[in-house]
Amino acid sequence: MALSGAIFQVTMLGELASSGFIGPQSPTMALAVGLGSYMSLAGKMFTTKDTGTLGVGVGVGIGIINLTKSVIAGHVFDEVSKATGTIGEKLQATCIAIGAGLEAEVALASLIGTHPTVAVGSGVVDPGSYTVEGGEWGSNITSAGPFSGEKWADFAKAVGKGCANSFQVAAGQLIIAGAPIIPPSPGSGTGTGVLV
Repeated sequence: MALSGAIFQVTMLGELASSGFIGPQSPTMALAVGLGSYMSLAGKMFTTKDTGTLGVGVGVGIGIINLTKSVIAGHVFDEVSKATGTIGEKLQATCIAIGAGLEAEVALASLIGTHPTVAVGSGVVDPGSYTVEGGEWGSNITSAGPFSGEKWADFAKAVGKGCANSFQVAAGQLIIAGAPIIPPSPGSGTGTGVLV
């Protein structure tokens, strides 16, 4: 599996449709937010705490955990309402749709790690260690959409900041495989990885 802006877009549109708040610009907005999010996540680094058998290994995992649509929507709503002065049912539905889109996207993310002190075991992603950045995320959403004007830029920047803020609790797990030292002995340490 891998990150996909299309999964984000489709999930966001489905959520908007189910809430009754879908309009003619919704597909374009969902594409911009989905593509901007993909660009903000692909290739980002993270760190892990590793345990298992001493040696050198490579880790693989699927999905970022602890990011639910309600957690994401709460962060996005806070940032968008502060930036735009907007509140209300339509904004809440949009934020929930963004949360659902991001939750669906990160559930399929591939986590690839290198683990210099553990050959066979597991690596747990340190919560908050993903190197996502709100300003970059907002700029990516802004540039991914065909919209112009200050309101779009303010909205996109606030969505990016809210999405990035939600990663403070983001974690994950990798299964590590490699060549243990002989005779086998317990190992632990820190690994690094990348989102794909």
